[in-house]
Amino acid sequence: MRNPIARIVLIFLIIPILSYSQDSGASMRTSFIFQKWDIEKVDDSITEGTFPIEVNYPIRENINLQLNHFPALSKFGKNELAGLSDTWLRANYSFADDRALASFGIGIPTGKTELDSSEIVLARLLSEQSFKFQLPVYGQGLTVSGGVMYAMPVSEKITIGAGLNFVLRNAYKFSTMNSVEYNPGEQFGINVGFDYVIMENLTSNVDIVYNYYTSDKMKDEEIFTSGPRISSKIGLMYQQRSSYYWIRAAYQAKAKNEFYIYTLNNKLEQKQKIPNITIRELHIGSKFQFTEKLLFSVVGEVRSYVGYKKDRGWADLYGGGVVGEYYLMETFSLFSGLKFFFGDGEFSGITPDADFGGITPKVQGLELQIGSQWNF
Repeated sequence: MRNPIARIVLIFLIIPILSYSQDSGASMRTSFIFQKWDIEKVDDSITEGTFPIEVNYPIRENINLQLNHFPALSKFGKNELAGLSDTWLRANYSFADDRALASFGIGIPTGKTELDSSEIVLARLLSEQSFKFQLPVYGQGLTVSGGVMYAMPVSEKITIGAGLNFVLRNAYKFSTMNSVEYNPGEQFGINVGFDYVIMENLTSNVDIVYNYYTSDKMKDEEIFTSGPRISSKIGLMYQQRSSYYWIRAAYQAKAKNEFYIYTLNNKLEQKQKIPNITIRELHIGSKFQFTEKLLFSVVGEVRSYVGYKKDRGWADLYGGGVVGEYYLMETFSLFSGLKFFFGDGEFSGITPDADFGGITPKVQGLELQIGSQWNF
């Protein structure tokens, strides 16, 4: 019998990323990822180069440790950010005959905080969800996360699962222009999902997650409350011998955010609620094994985001690319991938339609990755 917990999560772990080699044993993966976005009539490109490092090490058959770090260099005109990211250490523990999985992680605050005014401008662009930069935030202070998930086979074809998760964040100084520490709110979530084997080689998955957030604070006073978020994914995967084909749709919506501002008498009061962006995505792809040592895949992606206002925060992007992996030896491989994106949208207020006579500027993106993986 297949691992029940794996049946719930596997399809979403191997869907199109720029590398797909995974191993259940100890491994080390290093790579260089370059991302570039050009917006029509905006002189400067938004670029980021990251150097992801990932180490996986199984302490025991059912306990696995993972270390992640993302040194990076980001740039937009004269605005520049460079340095270390926060360092993540995670542990996963499977139990109950591999039907349950508990996880715990700690984000060590090695990344840059206390940004100056020019760095804040760049940070806002990096956090644009439609661009999907590898490192959207350099440093967020000490962070602790955890969760538990349980999966149970109902029949030969159906497996259902559910879980709980949380993220706790410590206060940190966000800006050099303000000496007061910023205290992000906590995050709590619940997720449910099921896996259905339609036929021997065709599997479908559905995953739904609901997240709730407490208020962000400064000086022990609430300044911002993120609206609850619900996200869903539905996917199909077909296997034919050593080839895989997949399609996945994702949808995410959030309730309105609440902002708090100081009044003339220096008291905080609630500001009008602000809507959030609605995220809609479609991913398709296929993976082939050409030879015993050479793997190759083709991926495509559509990102259609509904703005929080009529002309703010929206994006319509489409693109795709290829990725290949070559095994120099049984335990060591090299991989490389290239993606291109096209479309239009409004990003962080730098491309308002009014500035171009009502003509929406075009957007082009590029993502390049080269790296290696060593299984030991």
